[in-house]
Amino acid sequence: MSNIKLEAEAGAVPNVVNAPTVTFEDITKANELISTTDIKGKGYAEVNQRVKAFRCVYPQGTITTEILSNDNGVVVMRATVRDELGKVIGTGLAYEKENSSFINKGSYIENCETSAVGRALGFCGFGIDTSICSAEELGNALENQNKDTKDDTDYNILLNGLIKERELDKKEIAKEYKLNAKSTNEDFKKVYNTLIDKLEKETKAKDNKEE
Repeated sequence: MSNIKLEAEAGAVPNVVNAPTVTFEDITKANELISTTDIKGKGYAEVNQRVKAFRCVYPQGTITTEILSNDNGVVVMRATVRDELGKVIGTGLAYEKENSSFINKGSYIENCETSAVGRALGFCGFGIDTSICSAEELGNALENQNKDTKDDTDYNILLNGLIKERELDKKEIAKEYKLNAKSTNEDFKKVYNTLIDKLEKETKAKDNKEE
């Protein structure tokens, strides 16, 4: 393990003579050393665990990364994995958006590099019992998904606007639906949606009666 190093320049080839042939069994044994992180009931390997497994099989192999583009807060990176003779055995691409998550506010380039390395090592066969994506990559994806689906609407404002527009009795609505100073945005949302449904039904009934 004393010869472990990451080459800084793409294409660098370690000085290795008569490197042993790596077999699938070698990779399988290295994968047995990997600790996984449970996400939604499945075990995903973190990138550092894949790197550890890679070093067990290729102690003088190389992992290089490069930025393909970095425009308007969106970075795209590629990682390349080479064996001890400099032969490419895996590549991985990843992209990250600045400010897309709490971690990405200041480290989106670093996170992108980690994801690219994790995918490249995954395609080499390291830590892929569950998925090619790493625990970090999946975690970022889930966080972004939650952010995208989060409803930031202020339903108290919407409800008050609806009451004013339809000239409804605010006190009667608050009494009927038990709204008070402790009511949450979710409470206002339920009342707002209920009133919208009720008003739509009344409008349809009125239209049908006129016909």
